[in-house]
Amino acid sequence: MGAILVFLILSIFASPATSQFQSSETGFISAVISEKGLVFVKDLLIENAIQTLTSLTLPDIHQSKKIPLIGGVSASLTNITVYHIDVPCSTLQTGESGVVVAASGVTVELSMNWKYSYSTWLLPIEISDEGTASVKVEGMEVGLTINVENQNGTLKLNIAQCGCYLEDINITLDGGASWFYQGFIDAFKDKIRSTIETTITKKIVEGALKLDSLLQTLPKKIDVDKVVSLNVTVVNGPLFGNSSVEVDINGLFIPSYDGTVLRYLNKNPQLSDFCGGSKNA
Repeated sequence: MGAILVFLILSIFASPATSQFQSSETGFISAVISEKGLVFVKDLLIENAIQTLTSLTLPDIHQSKKIPLIGGVSASLTNITVYHIDVPCSTLQTGESGVVVAASGVTVELSMNWKYSYSTWLLPIEISDEGTASVKVEGMEVGLTINVENQNGTLKLNIAQCGCYLEDINITLDGGASWFYQGFIDAFKDKIRSTIETTITKKIVEGALKLDSLLQTLPKKIDVDKVVSLNVTVVNGPLFGNSSVEVDINGLFIPSYDGTVLRYLNKNPQLSDFCGGSKNA
């Protein structure tokens, strides 16, 4: 089913496929994915990334500090969750051996819980406060470079580079005496920034690896009927142009050699000869 979907996409967004036969025994089908097709793939990847990252929960952040002769102060940020992502601008560029997908001006909104506590030997009890907070990240840039190669007749994706950079981050506290702790929580900005950048980069890499795993599961032949299959293994390496990608597949019809078909061919030798086999195969 996955292979059929791939060929449907290619048929819609590729320039007219040209069959090139090098001899009476070998040949291949060349399909060029145009700029329109690449934009479609880029938009599909970004939409999938947004769906994956929305509702993502980031690791908790804890910070504490001891003040000599006074006591200790600690603060925690928990349940840090992404609830909205907006990607206003994205691009896909081809290189010599792969593609670069980039998004800029990205806005990410998160929610979280905060807790502040203070203990001192001067008082027998701990002073604490807590509430919720909203985080807004603006001007985020994300980039992913993927090299594509032909590996044993299947397209193989290799992640060359992936990165995420935050330009600005704003934290607004709610609940409790939030106005009093705002300055202390602002000290978490660097940790929040690092956590967001690391987590988003990790999730994007995981998504690219899942896409590669999907490509590895695509069949190398598609059954046309009970007798004949289409060889869809990739031949040569994909060729990258300024705004297009060319993929060559074998494209030859081959016999479907299972027990049922062999018995059928034995009863119909003329079909066996036509498919390039023999009734003694």
